[in-house]
Formats: sequence, C-alpha cells, structure tokens
Amino acid sequence: LARDVIRGVQQARRDAGLEITDRIALTVQAPDEVRSAVQAHEEFVRGETLSQQVSYGTVDGGFAGSVGDGLDVRVAVTKIT
Repeated sequence: LARDVIRGVQQARRDAGLEITDRIALTVQAPDEVRSAVQAHEEFVRGETLSQQVSYGTVDGGFAGSVGDGLDVRVAVTKIT
C-alpha cells in the first residue's frame, strides 16, 4: 500500500509542476489501513517522495486515486522553500 501511495504522490508532484529535486510537505487522506501502512513505512515514503513532513487529515484538491483493493486515497503536496 505504501508503494501505491508513493505513486500517487509522484503523480501529484507532476501535476503541481514540481521539479524532481523540490522538497515537499505531504498530506495524506486515507482509510486507517492505508494510513497505518504509510506510517509503518514513513521513512521510506519520505525518502522516495522528498517529503520533509508527512501529515494526515482532510485534503481538498490534490491527487485522488485508489490503492490496494480499491481503497480511496487523496494526497496533497506543497513545495517547501
């Protein structure tokens, strides 16, 4: 599940027009099962997505998709300057 979320974050980065080297703040809105997977592998997720911070909560806009067995996930990325 964490790898699926990483793919969503990478798509959100592309959609936002971010450079591959831009550092981001990541917000994840997901069911408990997905949230637990991301939290368990948070260091890996942060490294793969260049996220300086990861938070969990409601996301307006951002990238929406499904992971695993059709679990809905929404992620938002914000460039850190």
